[in-house]
Amino acid sequence: MKKTIFILTILIISSMLLQTASAATAITGCTTITTPGEYYMTGDIITGPIRKCIDIQADNVTFDCKGYMLYDPANYSIQGKLTTVISAAVYSEMENSTVKNCEIKMWDYAIEFHNTNNAAIHNNEIYHNKMTGVLFTGSTNTKIYDNEIYYHLFGYGIKFWQTNQGHIYNNEIHHNTLDGIFVGESNNNDIEYNTIYNNMQGIKFQSSSDNNEVNDNKVSYNAFKGVYLTSNCNSNLIFNNIFANNTCNAIDTGSNSWNTTNSTGPNIIGGPYIGGNYFSDYPYPDTDGDGFGEIPHNISGGDNIDFLPLTIIPEFPVMFLSVGLMFLSLFARRKDYLNG
Repeated sequence: MKKTIFILTILIISSMLLQTASAATAITGCTTITTPGEYYMTGDIITGPIRKCIDIQADNVTFDCKGYMLYDPANYSIQGKLTTVISAAVYSEMENSTVKNCEIKMWDYAIEFHNTNNAAIHNNEIYHNKMTGVLFTGSTNTKIYDNEIYYHLFGYGIKFWQTNQGHIYNNEIHHNTLDGIFVGESNNNDIEYNTIYNNMQGIKFQSSSDNNEVNDNKVSYNAFKGVYLTSNCNSNLIFNNIFANNTCNAIDTGSNSWNTTNSTGPNIIGGPYIGGNYFSDYPYPDTDGDGFGEIPHNISGGDNIDFLPLTIIPEFPVMFLSVGLMFLSLFARRKDYLNG
């Protein structure tokens, strides 16, 4: 009997702990979050000028919009001007803050995080904000992924300042008045698998941003530069990207690496090996079918070189093979006819 009561007590306590751990808090308007946990929206939040709509003031918070909108129509009415009240839809200076499944528009900053660690921003649509879609300063171990970020009037799609060991991946970033991604005084970040187009510049590194890695991005149709590294940005690695139809595909006035070692692919344009990058203005052919141009590509702005520029493998060997097989087939038929 005592054993049964003990087991039932354990089960009840476990159930209560599980319910407490899994409980999430509904949010119906702008608020300050002061307790760790999960929070979710139950409908659109439409507000007037406010410095911080969702103000995260606790560690270990997940904020889930559930697909609903955070919208500041007061900013919408004065889109052509900067306001005196700088507004942010979601603001945090805490550890382990997550923002997901949001539609955020018409703020100064959609997401503004300072001095945070282990933050995650994912599966959001962020657009028509004035300054910047996603801003991080003084932060580490940031993840920004699976977002669409576009049409920011006076700023950037994503801005890192003094932010290290971050990971920006699998985002679509387009039609921002300044850079799609801006990285300043920030080191050891990975930028990969993003589609970046129709910004002023695709990706820009500035102010001693070193040891970052840029790979597997598609960067195209940006008004000035596809990627730009200023003179005090060094030891960055840029490889297996597409830089196509930007006014200038790449400028590098620092000292950086534009290819990795030749390794088995496929590469970003479907060739057999991974090495450097694809540049739409690279004029030289691949004569041996390995997917690399035979002449290294000089990067504008300095002494940097892509020694393994990617090229599209010519189609004519396949055409000749097809013609050869056709003639062999005709020859075989003629031989069968004569022997018949």
